[in-house]
Amino acid sequence: MSLNPLIDSRDVRFVLFEMLGVDKLNRFDYFSSFDREVFEDTLNLAEKMAVE
Repeated sequence: MSLNPLIDSRDVRFVLFEMLGVDKLNRFDYFSSFDREVFEDTLNLAEKMAVE
């Protein structure tokens, strides 16, 4: 079970990374500076803000 009462963080990450492959967007010039760490940090911050 997720620590977040609003959403299951594991489900969100599964859909984004395993199903949609958003971490592969860095193949495109516009997203070249993005890596999985950037996506994870963004998700963590958004989740923290939503819970607070």
